[in-house]
Amino acid sequence: MDPASAPMRNPPHPAGQPLGSGAADGFGKSLLAVLALAVFARWLAYSGFFGSDELTYTERAFLITGGDWSVDDYVGANRLGVNLPVAAFAALLGKNEFAAALYSLLCSLGEVALVTWAGWRMFGARAGLMAGLLLASLPTHVHFAGRLMADAPLCLTITASFVCFYEGERRRWAGGSFSWGYFWAGVFAGLSFWIKPVTLFVFSVFLFYPLVARRIHWPWLWMAVGVVVAMAANCLLFWALTGRFWYIFEVMSERRASGYLEAGASAGDITSDAHFYLVYLFGKVYHTGHWPHEAVDFTGQRVGVIGTGSSGIQSVPVIAEQATHLTVFQ
Repeated sequence: MDPASAPMRNPPHPAGQPLGSGAADGFGKSLLAVLALAVFARWLAYSGFFGSDELTYTERAFLITGGDWSVDDYVGANRLGVNLPVAAFAALLGKNEFAAALYSLLCSLGEVALVTWAGWRMFGARAGLMAGLLLASLPTHVHFAGRLMADAPLCLTITASFVCFYEGERRRWAGGSFSWGYFWAGVFAGLSFWIKPVTLFVFSVFLFYPLVARRIHWPWLWMAVGVVVAMAANCLLFWALTGRFWYIFEVMSERRASGYLEAGASAGDITSDAHFYLVYLFGKVYHTGHWPHEAVDFTGQRVGVIGTGSSGIQSVPVIAEQATHLTVFQ
């Protein structure tokens, strides 16, 4: 058949363009399938409570449910972006583990749905589906969906902020004028302050965006407005509870100035070792340039040495005398 006369196949659906009824229905079913997988994975791998801040969040939320709005100086007790929603679920469903864990689960599922939708908006339905499947089955994401911690809500607000900003930019690229996307990007960034104030620094990346765009678009300032509105609401609530508008900042400053980090480090409870995660996952790690002052005993150990430079040549014979097995990686 002459290529010129061959019938043309329908072009692929452009990313983010309105879907036809059939395509929309198909994408909707795919999204439901992704969420079903996410729910099943989180039910199957439900971890339950581990203690620590989870007890603090739950206790504070249940106190609020009972009408006790007293404020504690401990930071975990002041994260109203966690405590208030959990208190609401406890008021509806009773003071039980299900009510306490439901907030993290819904935030985790909400982020899966948001990432799936954003992937479609940016790169098309197939990319959105793949992104949703990846997040739905990501072990870390599944794990924290079952923990009463700030992680799942925090991830949702951060993702929502970036997606809203993208929607604002998308409207501008299409020739639109004002977009509420910028404002809501700021609101979600501000909500992350309600959950874990220190993570607001994540959004400093937006300060570098004008360098990438090589210009300043004044509608971007609506994001700053949204941040201020959300943070001011948090401060106003603490002012109503404590009579101190800047209460959360004062508590954070006092905690940092208390020296608890230095005290913990001196007691061995806190480490600044750059190899911490390697040690946690695989075992102790030593570098010849940072060798500990005390003697290191390799007796009965399986040891690997990376590199055969001068330091490696000198250390291998000594280690081999003690270790039960020595592997040298060149």
